[in-house]
Amino acid sequence: MKQEPAAPIAPPLPGQWHWQSDATRLVLKARLKTASYEPLAFATLAALRVCPLSFYPGWLLCDWQCDDHGFVWASMLYGPDGFTPLDGTSIPMHGHNHKHGLVLDSENDQLRYLQFFTWFVRGDDMPFEIVSNADGLHCTDDNPDATELAALCRPPRLQAVDAAGATGAGQHWHANVLFGNVLFESVFAIGEHGLVEMISDDTVAENIERRPALRFNGCMRSEIDSPATDQSPTGEQL
Repeated sequence: MKQEPAAPIAPPLPGQWHWQSDATRLVLKARLKTASYEPLAFATLAALRVCPLSFYPGWLLCDWQCDDHGFVWASMLYGPDGFTPLDGTSIPMHGHNHKHGLVLDSENDQLRYLQFFTWFVRGDDMPFEIVSNADGLHCTDDNPDATELAALCRPPRLQAVDAAGATGAGQHWHANVLFGNVLFESVFAIGEHGLVEMISDDTVAENIERRPALRFNGCMRSEIDSPATDQSPTGEQL
C-alpha cells in the first residue's frame, strides 16, 4: 500500500514524483541500515516518494519522510549499485558523476541537472534555488510588489556566449536564483563532467521570503517560520 502523508512539504525539485509502497520503503530502509548511513539508518522513514532523473539514467531521487508528522524530510540518490547521499556539499555529487556518468545531451537534461546541483550543493546551509516564477515568493516591504516580482521572475534560458566576452565556450544558462532572502539574475556554465560554475550574479530584489521557509541540515530539510539569513553568492563556484 502506498503511503502518502496528509500534508507533506513540497519535494525538493519539480518532476514526476511517485509515492512508494510500504514494502519498497522497508526494503530501502533495511539497505540503508545495512550500509550504516548514520543520518538515516535509524530514522523513522515513514514515507517515501521517488523521481526519475533523465541525466542519471537508472537512478532515482528519493525523498524520505523522517518523522511521524511529516515535518522533516531527507534526500538521496538510489540506483543500480547502491545510494549516493546528498549532504549539501559537492563531493558526493562529483564522485557520483565520476563513477556513474552524466547525460547532458538535451537542454532539458542540462536544466534539470542545473536545478538539481544548485539545490543540493548549498552555501551557508542554504540552496541556490532556481526559480521559474514568483510562486511561493513574497517581498516583505512590497518593493517590488507582487505584480512586479512576478514580472522579474523569468524561466531559465540557454543563451549563446559572446566570444568577445566569454568566460568559456558554448552556451550559458541564465536563471533567477533565490539565495537567502535575495533574488539574483545569475549566469551558469555547466562543464562536461558536471562542474557547475556561477559566472556572474546581479541582485534583482531584496527582502524576498520563500514561503514556506526551509531549514537545512546535511541531507535533511524542514519548514521554519522565519526566512533564511540574507547572504550573497557573488563569486561562488559550486
